[in-house]
Amino acid sequence: MEEADLSFVYDELGKLYQSKGQLDAAAEAPKQSVDIETRVKGEDHRDVAASTHSLPGALKAQGDLPAARAHLERVLAIDEQVYGTRDHYSTAMTEVSLAILLQQPRNPNKPPSSWPMPTPSTWPSWVPSIPTPANSPHFSNSKQANDSY
Repeated sequence: MEEADLSFVYDELGKLYQSKGQLDAAAEAPKQSVDIETRVKGEDHRDVAASTHSLPGALKAQGDLPAARAHLERVLAIDEQVYGTRDHYSTAMTEVSLAILLQQPRNPNKPPSSWPMPTPSTWPSWVPSIPTPANSPHFSNSKQANDSY
């Protein structure tokens, strides 16, 4: 079996382990895939980014949000270098994954200082503001609005 095929197998194996709840194995398999892709194609190849993109899901399931974030940020850096822009589909998908991850609550088993949560004042300029009852006409305390649900 060629190494590229083996990398694919490890990537898919990680997904299988995660679906079975075997989170340690689910995180280890994509690491093997990333190691193979990096050795064969170099640090900044799009296949390394694709393999690395599989790892944060397992890390998130384990509760290791800082590591998941670091891997997604690595994918973003590779994508920007490979495609030369943030306006590429792959980069956009990674940004969406990162945004979803950043919305996750902190891991209660880790000290609060281990991963600072972003606040609206620290969000990048491309993140839209989120409507709240205080600033959106779509939220209402009236009985009529509540009856529609």
